[in-house]
Amino acid sequence: MPSTIQVSARSGAPQDTDADTRVVGLFEGDAPDDETIRPLVESGEAKGGLRKLAVTHEDRRRVVVVGLGKRDEFDHERARVAAGTAAQRARELGAKRLSWAVPGGTGAHAPLVEGTLLALYEFTQFKSSSGENEDTAQVEALEVVTGDAHAGEAVEAARVRTEAANATRDLQNT
Repeated sequence: MPSTIQVSARSGAPQDTDADTRVVGLFEGDAPDDETIRPLVESGEAKGGLRKLAVTHEDRRRVVVVGLGKRDEFDHERARVAAGTAAQRARELGAKRLSWAVPGGTGAHAPLVEGTLLALYEFTQFKSSSGENEDTAQVEALEVVTGDAHAGEAVEAARVRTEAANATRDLQNT
């Protein structure tokens, strides 16, 4: 049985996290509010195109910038795709704890949880535990940062749905 990822929601500034990796979504053509990623955008390294990735660091923490595509085309499926892309890259970088800042005005709490947990799924029941293929870290926690007072309920419901989907994947793989 795969390890369960702790999922939580909180309000406040995205930078005020204990996570080792922050994820910031970037829409095409938008100027970032986040001072940490502004130089990446200005240099052209970080792009808003869907699934485009860039990585920088701040105060001993990784910051993964993921493109969300055009704001007027953004929907829950694009949020899941972007979240999954960022989660896989964060895992490759050795992340243990992720913090996702929900893009303002999108209400994308649930799809960010779903995309992250679906992308981090691994079927390991029949793999040896000798450590041969343990090149990637196991993400232990996901924090969703938002200003929505009811986000906790949506985040928890998304966690339950996604864990059920991943349990179904386990049954199918078995």
